[in-house]
This record gives sequence, C-alpha cells and structure tokens, in this order.
Amino acid sequence: MTTSRRTLLGAGVGAAVAGASVVRGGGASAATVPSRPYPSWSAIGPSSGFHDVRALQYLLYAGGFKVTAWESTYGPATRAATAAFQRSVGLSATGLAGTGTVQSLCSRSVRYGVSDIRTYAVQTLLDKHGYGMTLRTPYDDTQTDRNVRGFLIGHGMNRAAYVDRDGWKSLFGPVTSGPLMAMMQRDTGAAQWANCGPVAMVTLLLTLGRTPHSWDGITADRAAAVRYMRYTTMRVPDTTVRNARGTEFPDLATAFAAYGLSAWHGGIDDTLAYARAGRPSICGGDAYRMPYKKSVTHPASHWVTVLGWTGAHYLVADPLSDPTTDYVHALTESQLRYYAAANPGHPASTISRNSVLPR
Repeated sequence: MTTSRRTLLGAGVGAAVAGASVVRGGGASAATVPSRPYPSWSAIGPSSGFHDVRALQYLLYAGGFKVTAWESTYGPATRAATAAFQRSVGLSATGLAGTGTVQSLCSRSVRYGVSDIRTYAVQTLLDKHGYGMTLRTPYDDTQTDRNVRGFLIGHGMNRAAYVDRDGWKSLFGPVTSGPLMAMMQRDTGAAQWANCGPVAMVTLLLTLGRTPHSWDGITADRAAAVRYMRYTTMRVPDTTVRNARGTEFPDLATAFAAYGLSAWHGGIDDTLAYARAGRPSICGGDAYRMPYKKSVTHPASHWVTVLGWTGAHYLVADPLSDPTTDYVHALTESQLRYYAAANPGHPASTISRNSVLPR
C-alpha cells in the first residue's frame, strides 16, 4: 500500500490517505562492493583513456613541463613532456608515465579556494568518474569542492577540502561507482518542503550515470531539474494543495519508467543489500531521526537516497540536510535502520516496504 507523504516543515504530520498498487521485484545481488580508496598508483600510457591523459598533461604543465600540443591520446608531445619531467626528478626518461612518475606528479595537494592549474586535472578526472565537470577556472571553486568531497566520501575517505595523495590515487584509478552528489530540497520552488522524492530521484539518476532533464552539472542550480522531475517527469499537478504533499511510490515509479527503468517496493533490508552491492536506492523513514543537523524540527515522513557502502558505513544523500550539513553522510547500519523504522503519518504496515529500488 502506498500513502501520502508529507514533509512540510512546521506543519503537523497528516493522516495517511489514498492506496495504490505495488510493483514487486527481486532483491539485490549478494555480492559486496565496498567503496574504498583505490590501493595503488595507475600507469598512464598509449592505452589510457582521454581523461587520464589530459589530467597528466595538466600536471606536467603545472610542474613547468608544457605539453606542446594538447593531444587527446598519448602522443609524442605528451611523451616528450613526460620524459623531461622524469629527467628532472631522476627517473628513467622513458616518456611513459609509470606508477612512479604519476606518484611524483601527484606529490602536491589541490585545496579548495586556491588557484592552481592542477585544479584542471582534478576537474578532468572528476568528469571521468561521472561528475559532469567542465573546466571552470584554476581557482578551486564551490562546485569542484562539492564534487571532490562527494568523491572522497564515496571512496571511503574523509570528506576533506583538498585532494591529497590518496585522492589522486583514486581519481586516476578505475571508475567504481557513479557520482555521489548531495543536494537539498530547500529552495527548489513552491513545493520545496515536499520535494524530497524528486530530489532523491535526481540524485539516484546521477549515481546511475543518467543525466536528469534540466540538470546543468551545478548543484546550486538544482531547482530547475527538481521542478522538471516533479511536474513533468512525475506529472504531479502544480497546485497549492498538491504542492503541500510529497511524492509516493507511483510518482517515483513513473519517473523510473521515463528513464527506461523499472522500480519495485522493498524494505530496509533490500536497501542495505543494494548498497553493499554498489547499487543506489531510495529509502523512506522519519527525517527527524537522522543523526545530523537537518531542516526539520519534528517527525516527518521522508525519502533519502542510499548511494553505497564503504565497508563500515552506508552513504546517504538527504534532501532535508541543513545547509551546514549539505553533503553525503556516512551512517552506520543501526542509524539507517533507526531512520527507516518509523514513517510518520503512515500505517505501521507500510514500514517494512518503504524503499524504492531500481531493477
């Protein structure tokens, strides 16, 4: 059974209304794929992809070894600049960026708020990992910082305002998950306090590598994508009465279908299994039970996106995060279960089936 979700701040939690059919489906794979730092340095050479080669070129340039041609593949200009760098640090001048060469080039951190050509390398590698980054400025700006923090926590590292050696190692490493991009429902339009479902859906699509309509890659501009999700993709009426109510399983299922996906109704056990298998899902519960500062002061029925697992913590993007905590959260299993064990305003019978999962 699906009932009406209410997340209006400052309003009482209303009674459940309107039932709807449930789409059933299978569970997640039993495989576990924790998101952890990549353990070793990668070599870069003729078989490497565009992003790794271009990031290498930026690091060479930052070190004073200008690539005479911005090659899309590992060509003679890249080889010559690499050999010059290798000679300068006492490495064998092969012209191929082995693990020792890459490690030497990554000896400096890139920090938020600092102007550094290495920022272009960070942005290029974030783009490789699905963050949709374009070169903005060598100044490490807010969007770059948000994506760096999402990437770091998504790979089991501390949510830091810099890229250090472990960060570089993972950025140059293989793509192991989709982008982890937290965003708030605050300031997303007339239905902002009922928009947890549309925001959770936008976040889930990004993690799956799908670009939501009206998404421009800048988290601060999320309102257009969230409004499109609610009113066009989910086909929710734009009325005062409806804007005061959240979205439910049928609305989310409609959104999944619009992107060629199907959804099924499960529970917290299914969400946890999905996360351990490296698959995102949308999880319902009581926003007030979350263990961090949030934009709610009373129990409220809510959707969050559970994005992955570090081997110790589950990664959660919460649309009701306070602006001071607007980042991907690392929760223990007991914390996530505590959130999912209540669903204010809904019958107790719905709690065991309060997750929405893509097939």
